[in-house]
Amino acid sequence: MKKNLSSLEENSVATQLETFKAEITAQLNEVKTEVTNISIISKIPGPNGPPGYNGTQGPPGPSGPPGSGNLTLCSYVSGQSAGKSPDLYATEIVEKTESNGKKFLGVNCDSNDAKFVTLASSKSGGKRKYTCTCTGTLAKGDAKMYCYIHLWECPT
Repeated sequence: MKKNLSSLEENSVATQLETFKAEITAQLNEVKTEVTNISIISKIPGPNGPPGYNGTQGPPGPSGPPGSGNLTLCSYVSGQSAGKSPDLYATEIVEKTESNGKKFLGVNCDSNDAKFVTLASSKSGGKRKYTCTCTGTLAKGDAKMYCYIHLWECPT
């Protein structure tokens, strides 16, 4: 069943999409700034090695520990909702909460069949929780609609 939208409804949907696009762009720019700052920090060299025995020049000491911005310690993590049969009002949610000593970078959401996909975050007890909500289906023929969350988990 196909429903025709009035001009006013089309303008409302277009406005909502532009607002969503602006919010996502702002969040992406924040993440880019964080990654740039971390990249700069990770290039700081470790301390010099200890002096040689009895004042002589010994071999170079070991490199210092990785800096706090060492992105090689991060790992990719994803999550998936249970899946729901396609329906105009179907809603699926998938969440991830930061664990102790970990921070999430580059969190985003997607779906195989949802009309709308939103990302929200909240903070409780010093831990941030990210929630992906997928609503409505495009009815592309998939047996179930899934909601996915993707992120990089890094040590603090």
